[in-house]
Amino acid sequence: AVSREGARGMEFNAWGTPPNTVEHQAILPYTRMLAGPFDFTPGVFDLLPHGPDDVNRVPSTLAKQLALYLTIYSPVQMAADLPENYSAHMDAFQFIKDVPADWEHSIALQGEVGDYFVIARQDKHSPDWYLGGVTDEAARTVSVPLDFLEAGHTYTAQIYSDGPDADWDTNPYPISITTRELTSNDQLTLTMAAGGGFAVRFAAEEMTAEEPSRALDTAAVDVGPISSGSKELSGGTQVMFDTFKSAEDILPRDVRVWLPPNYDSSNVSYPVIYMHDGQNLFEPGIAQTGDEWQVDETMQELAYRELAVPAIIVGVSSTAERWQDYAPAAFIEKLPTEQRDQIVGAIGEPKSDAYLRFLVNELKPFIDRAYRTKSDRENTFVVGASMGGLISLYAVSEYPDVFAAAAGLSTHWPLFDPNTADVNAVLASITTSLEAGGLDPMRHRIWLDRGTENLDSFYGPYAEAMDTYFAGKGFAGDAFYSGVVEGSDHNEASWADRFPDTILFLLGTSD
Repeated sequence: AVSREGARGMEFNAWGTPPNTVEHQAILPYTRMLAGPFDFTPGVFDLLPHGPDDVNRVPSTLAKQLALYLTIYSPVQMAADLPENYSAHMDAFQFIKDVPADWEHSIALQGEVGDYFVIARQDKHSPDWYLGGVTDEAARTVSVPLDFLEAGHTYTAQIYSDGPDADWDTNPYPISITTRELTSNDQLTLTMAAGGGFAVRFAAEEMTAEEPSRALDTAAVDVGPISSGSKELSGGTQVMFDTFKSAEDILPRDVRVWLPPNYDSSNVSYPVIYMHDGQNLFEPGIAQTGDEWQVDETMQELAYRELAVPAIIVGVSSTAERWQDYAPAAFIEKLPTEQRDQIVGAIGEPKSDAYLRFLVNELKPFIDRAYRTKSDRENTFVVGASMGGLISLYAVSEYPDVFAAAAGLSTHWPLFDPNTADVNAVLASITTSLEAGGLDPMRHRIWLDRGTENLDSFYGPYAEAMDTYFAGKGFAGDAFYSGVVEGSDHNEASWADRFPDTILFLLGTSD
């Protein structure tokens, strides 16, 4: 039903007598399309299958073939031509790879029945917008206000339009592909050749209404590392990057990226969760204790049941300098001198500030370039356990415009040895540091939990005091969770049991 025809389709151009007229595609949006979606088999790149003098040919320019993916709606879409015909125009074929098949909003903007048609559509699964237009045998220029775009965003407009001297009858192949930065305040002027059209993708970028409190040096990593391989995990795909190096004074480390099921067959953009101790997340064979967090199984199950939004998981492995990477430098610095010197003398100076710069200035830009991510703050999260919980909280405090939420499972509040830690001094150092950071209950969410066994048994006094601190800062309701799981331990198996609730807090689709 959703891909039925009921219109004189593209195939009539190959064998119909006569073939479709040039204005045919400027009629269908006002007639057949009003009855619902239909199949037209767009994307034909061999426009002269029997030569330029044969009556059976496609009455279209190359750009118009791309426009049909927008002007005619079918949620079950196809690329109708042969692979060898696409190989000659891979730059134009990129639009077919990018364009979605289903829409959240559709706005008819301009047109006259049988003359031309211009429509804007928003992707159902991302903030991206698309603009398409087709014309009849008359060349024409249209000026389109972009007020359908969301205010406050900057969009990268990838524009596919008829090239110089393009004409459906005499020269159908020239195509112009350009890129511009545009906002909702702009107006886009586009020229369609005779029998031509245009297709534009507006890829959403960061909000322009807010300036980040810390500049991100995205130029720090110009060339990303090379993947060492991939494997299927729980319906998704894990991509491995071995010994990911940093310009910071921290050790290289492995990074594992888990892509949700159907990632390669969709155009969806995803939220991203950055997780510490990445070697313990996906596979028991490489986990330090032999148990894994079962992150991939949990994500796949909750997304399949539509209980949580699917996300890309970036597992950042720890190194031999784990404590130095994960111990928040400001927390340690604000301890009484004797306690600080004792800890630093035993372990070494914290490198957490350098580790966070690696995450924010090097790894995140690489992930955002390599994968279809929702790169804005509202869709970026950081999660860890034990010391990984501390560094997650510290990450949001230090980079409040990068991360929307932190989750700490069995957060190791004592900072070092709980048997020798001074509870009051540690709490004072943590809260003083957080006061200087950027945590905001209107912009951030915090998840904290703990068990009651072994190391977790030490955390009660700290957690209760921190609950009071966060309540005093206005963290409540959906912005804050703190829980105790009786009998739960300080290990990967326990965190795997508690992780589903963490994901529901971060990405749940309902209460």
